[in-house]
This record gives sequence, C-alpha cells and structure tokens, in this order.
Amino acid sequence: IFSWSPSSVLMDYYERALYNHILASQNPENGMMCYFVPLRMGTKKQFSDSFNTFTCCVGSGVENHSKYAEQIYSQDAGNTLFVNLFIPSALNWKEKGIMLRQETAFPDNNNTTLTFQQAKAAKLNIRIRKPSWNAVMPVVFVNGKKVLTEADGTGYYSIAGVFKKGDSIRVEFDMQVYA
Repeated sequence: IFSWSPSSVLMDYYERALYNHILASQNPENGMMCYFVPLRMGTKKQFSDSFNTFTCCVGSGVENHSKYAEQIYSQDAGNTLFVNLFIPSALNWKEKGIMLRQETAFPDNNNTTLTFQQAKAAKLNIRIRKPSWNAVMPVVFVNGKKVLTEADGTGYYSIAGVFKKGDSIRVEFDMQVYA
C-alpha cells in the first residue's frame, strides 16, 4: 500500500506493530520466542526455553525478525528516499550510488542521524517520517546547521539537496507520552 500511496499513517502502524507486538514476542536476553502475547489482566508472556518447549512461532515465526529492515527505507521512481523507521542500519542504494548509515538508539533516545558514505555527490530528496507520537516539529540539522522544515500532506519532512560523503542529517524529536 505504501508504494502506491506513501503515508506516515501506514508507517506509524508498522512501527507500533513492530515495537509493541513483534519485538515483544522475542526474549531480549536469550532470543527465545513466545507463542502469543496475552492481553488479559493478570496474564503474562511465557517464552519458550531451549529444550522443553517448541511452538510453531519458535520455528516459523522467527523469520519475522529477519524482515525488520524491509521498511526502514523506501524509494520512489525518482530521487526520493523515504526514511520510515528509526533503526540503526546501513543503506546501499546501488541504482543511485547512494550509501548512508543511520545511527540511533531509538526508542531510548530522541534522535537519529543519517550520514552519507558514498564517494560522489548525489541530488536527493530525503523524506523523513513525522511519527504520530511527535507532537511538535522536530529540530533538524544538516551538517550541523539547523534547518526549518515542515511535514507535507503525507506526513513526511522533506530535505532536498546534493549530498556527498560525510554529509549528515540529524533529527531530534520531542518524545512525549501519549495514549
């Protein structure tokens, strides 16, 4: 759906499902899985163990975790790169000769930094998702200089320019608790 009609609403849903449900199904201490995440009062998640429990999710559900990188970035037919998720990653957009790295500790902190690593300059329109949890306009820095940007009708901040090796875009979000 996103490829037909890019929208931050779709990526907000993707992010909520990823962080609140999919990542919650894996034990961060040992990688074991839980069959389901109960939502009733008084219940708790139970993770499988290495030798005594095995459910379908331990085997078939594990492939979900290899797919997280699929929507971190998207592209259009031109020179637009969408930054949909704030996950530490590296992008190699071979067709355009673009290489960049995203560094962040989200959701433990409020910022992400994109650093370009390709050898030659490239003209790009970088569109960074305005997450629904960000109530105010984030602070955006390009190569350390604060720039003004506003979200468009699809919920993305647009930063256009020619980017070369060493250039960076840093976005600082205002993280607030919401319900």
